[in-house]
Amino acid sequence: MFRTSRCERSLVPMLQLGLGVLAWHGLHSGAYAQSIVLKQALLVDEGFRVFTEETFEGNGRKCSTCHIPEANYSISPKEIAELNDEDRALVFADNVPGLEEPALVSDLALFNTKGGVNAEGEAAHSEFRGSMTLAAIDLTIRNSNALFPGPFGPQLGWAGDASPRDGVDHGNPDANADGSIRAFTNGAIAQHSTKTLARVAGEDFRFATDAELDALDAFQRWLGRRSTPSGGKEFALADLQFADERIEQGKEVYRSPQATCNACHTNGGGSFGSANNVNLNTGVESERERLSTDTGVHIPEDEGGMSTPPVAAIPASRGAFNVQSLIEAPRKRAFFHNSAFVSDIEEAASFYFGKSFVDAPSNIVPDHCDSVECLDALTPHALDKLGAFLRSLSAFYSLVDCERLIVEAMDRIEVGAPVKLPLQHCAFALRDVRYVLHGAHLAPKPFAPIAEHAAKLADVVEARAESEEPCEVSNLSEMLGSVREMRDSIATTPELAQH
Repeated sequence: MFRTSRCERSLVPMLQLGLGVLAWHGLHSGAYAQSIVLKQALLVDEGFRVFTEETFEGNGRKCSTCHIPEANYSISPKEIAELNDEDRALVFADNVPGLEEPALVSDLALFNTKGGVNAEGEAAHSEFRGSMTLAAIDLTIRNSNALFPGPFGPQLGWAGDASPRDGVDHGNPDANADGSIRAFTNGAIAQHSTKTLARVAGEDFRFATDAELDALDAFQRWLGRRSTPSGGKEFALADLQFADERIEQGKEVYRSPQATCNACHTNGGGSFGSANNVNLNTGVESERERLSTDTGVHIPEDEGGMSTPPVAAIPASRGAFNVQSLIEAPRKRAFFHNSAFVSDIEEAASFYFGKSFVDAPSNIVPDHCDSVECLDALTPHALDKLGAFLRSLSAFYSLVDCERLIVEAMDRIEVGAPVKLPLQHCAFALRDVRYVLHGAHLAPKPFAPIAEHAAKLADVVEARAESEEPCEVSNLSEMLGSVREMRDSIATTPELAQH
């Protein structure tokens, strides 16, 4: 029986699925224990407040305008269509004519990341990009390396080019323009929150203060999954044993030379083998013509396009984009930097078995399949099983992250810090579990009872987050046990055997 905490039993009935009682070992044992001191907890909370409330004296947009917390800190055409009139006007920047292309915003959730007027007062070209999720930013942004030479520092943005460098930020001198999250923040303010296309600091917006930058940096690094207990970046897929044989088959498709997924997204993350995060040209830029047809807006390759300038040493780097983490991908509703697919993870995965990718500079594996039919030779309905594996992996990580957040809430209780933020984000993670598992193409759907329980438990956790009534550490322990039981019911790994 899955368990709810004693302080929540008046909110919902006990939830029963007959999956057994989890035996777990202590509240603060093992590598999941988080030493959350009051100062750090309050800094993270302040970062969330700035992220969701501060407009930086600009056009009214906040960070959360296009990075919606409930939508994995991203936004897609689906979320845009559901916005109220006030939020919709902010997303479209109705009060700043020329800042956005309405058709690209509404149809593909693409935003102008470089357009406007440059420092010399001349029209600058635009680059349209989707809103990236911020989850697990510490694990998915890494230093550049020999595969993609460039400045030191995190590869922020879809092409590692979104964080201003070299002391210049949209024409404004900025001592923090070093490619860091702090520089990314001020670059985003100048680009997206400006009152005019001139982007004059002090008139069209203000840059974030040092205190705000500290808080935003801490908060964004706090989001999403952490290193595994052994210190690795992701769990080794070979060690993850899924309870559904179809998911195991999907895992083997993922790891096969015919699919080649694990070569570029090692263990499901955003690392290219041991090379950390890199930029690769996967050919997704070739989808420009289809996107132009779909939206009715011409998207040329250079002026007004989506590509990045080539690195001198690697001419094929034009059109190269960051290797993104696939662990979070099934939670999204738009895929790739140009929202080339706005359906589901299975459709996005199908791109890698079509002509655009097969002919791309990054596809250098001789055994890679050139069609979905080729994959079916490995196992029937291989693409659907691959998608279900990615969904199950995502749900597994959502539950692991929810564990971390509940333990953090316990630690916060010990130091007298508010528990709302970690519990709120645990509820987000639980709702993600239902969303990703419910969308699987297999019948019967894998882990369906877990998907439904996760949604119900999310309501319990969220109610606890919103409650003003204090709760003891022991009250949260039953929630933790329930989440761990769900996690173990999807997959087990030796690294979590004692947690």
